[in-house]
Amino acid sequence: MKEIVVTPQESGEKLIRYLNRHLPEASTGFLYKMLRKKNITINKKKCSGNESISEGDHIQIFFSDETYAKMSGQKGEGTDLAASYAISKMVYSDIKERILFENEDYIAFNKRQGELSQKASDSDRSVNEILIGYLLKDGQLDENLLVTFKPSVINRLDRNTSGVILFGKTMKALQNGGEMMQTHDGNKTYRCISYLHSNCKFNEKETEISGFLTKDTERNIVKFSDFPMNSDSKDMLETVRVIQRKGDLALLEIRMMTGRSHQIRASLYHYGAPILMDPKYGDPQANRRYGQDLPGDVGQLLHAYSVELPKLGKVMAPMPETFTALMNDE
Repeated sequence: MKEIVVTPQESGEKLIRYLNRHLPEASTGFLYKMLRKKNITINKKKCSGNESISEGDHIQIFFSDETYAKMSGQKGEGTDLAASYAISKMVYSDIKERILFENEDYIAFNKRQGELSQKASDSDRSVNEILIGYLLKDGQLDENLLVTFKPSVINRLDRNTSGVILFGKTMKALQNGGEMMQTHDGNKTYRCISYLHSNCKFNEKETEISGFLTKDTERNIVKFSDFPMNSDSKDMLETVRVIQRKGDLALLEIRMMTGRSHQIRASLYHYGAPILMDPKYGDPQANRRYGQDLPGDVGQLLHAYSVELPKLGKVMAPMPETFTALMNDE
C-alpha cells in the first residue's frame, strides 16, 4: 500500500485528475474501477473520484509494489526533472529582480520581449521553466512534487510581447487565475507604441472598439470587421486612449474586455494605428524608418502593462527601455 499526503500546492484539484497525473500509465476507467472497489481511498474512506482534495488529505493506494511502479511510470523522475530546471545564482538574482508580486499562490513576473511563456520544444527554456527553477532554488518547491504537480503560467503572452505574466504556484491559483483571465476580472491593460495614420481618430479620451475577428489560416493572420465574416468569427471588445504623442508616434493604452488571439494588433491596424515594428500588422515604411535606431531583433512594441488581482490590487510592469527611448522629449 502507498499513502500520499496532499501538499498545499495540490489542494483544490479533483481526485481523478490528481490520480491521472500521479498514475499516468493507468487508464481513467481503471482508476474509477479501483475507486469503486476501495483500492484507492481518501482518509481511509470510499470516494468517487469527483471530490476536491485538500491539504493534508491522505490518499491510500492499495496496489502491489510492482503494479504501483508500472502505473506510475515515473519512479525517480523527480530528481531528473529538478536537474533540468536548475538555475545559477546569477539567474536567480535576475529572476528575483523581475518578480513584481509574490504570495503563497501567485507570482507576477516581468517577461522580457523574446521570451516564451511556455516552451514549444523540449530544448526551450521558457518563463514556465525559469520560475519552476526559481521555486526549487528558493526552497518553495520540493523536487519530488514535480512528478505529480507542476506550477505553471496562467496567461500566455506572445514571444515578442513583454510585461506582466501571472504564474500559479498552487492548484488553487491555477484554477482561480484561469477563471479570472477567462472572465477578464483581472482588468488587463496593455501599452504599445503605434504609428498613427492621418485617418486615426484616437485621442486622450477612451475610444471603445467592438467588432469581430476572423482568422485567415492561409496567411496566419486575424482580420478585424464590424460584422461577422463567417461562423468562426469571434466578437471582441476593448478601449483605447492616447497616453503620449510624439510626431506621428503615440503611446497607447488598451484595456481588454475580451482576450482574442492578435486582438490588439489586428484592431489597431484596422483603425489606422498599427503597432510599430509589428511584422504582420505593422506599417512597413514606418518600421523601416524607426527600426534603424532600434535593436535588430526587436519585435512589435506591445507591453502587458498591468493586471489587477482581486483583493490584492494592481500589479504593473515598468515600461521597457525601448519605449521610453522612442518617446522621450529629446
